[in-house]
Amino acid sequence: MLNFADFYKGRTVYVLNFHYRNDFEKATLEEVVIDSVGRKYVSVGRDKFFLNNARNDLYLTQKVDGGTANYMFLTKEDYYRYAEYRELSKWFHSITYAKLTYEQLKAIKEIIENDQ
Repeated sequence: MLNFADFYKGRTVYVLNFHYRNDFEKATLEEVVIDSVGRKYVSVGRDKFFLNNARNDLYLTQKVDGGTANYMFLTKEDYYRYAEYRELSKWFHSITYAKLTYEQLKAIKEIIENDQ
C-alpha cells in the first residue's frame, strides 16, 4: 500500500501519461523526479498528484479540474503490476459465464467472497 512517507523530494518516480482520455494503449510512461512533497500533494513540475487509496493502492492520481488524470507510480514494478491488473480485469470481464460449469462458478464465488 502506498504511503506518503515513500515520496520525497528528488526521488525518481514514473508517471503514466494518458494522452487521449483513458486510452491505456496510447499512454506513455515517463520517468520524472519529485519537486516537492506537501501535506496532501506530491508535485512534479506544475502537476500535482494526491493519495487516493479508495481507487487503487499502486499509484497516486493527478489533480485535474477536467479531463483525464495521469497516474504516478513509485516504481516500474508498480506500473507493471497495474498493467497486469488491467489485463486481468479485461480478461475477467470477457468470460462467458454460460460456458462455465456450476462447480467452476461456485469455486470462483468462494474465492472472491473469501478475499473480501
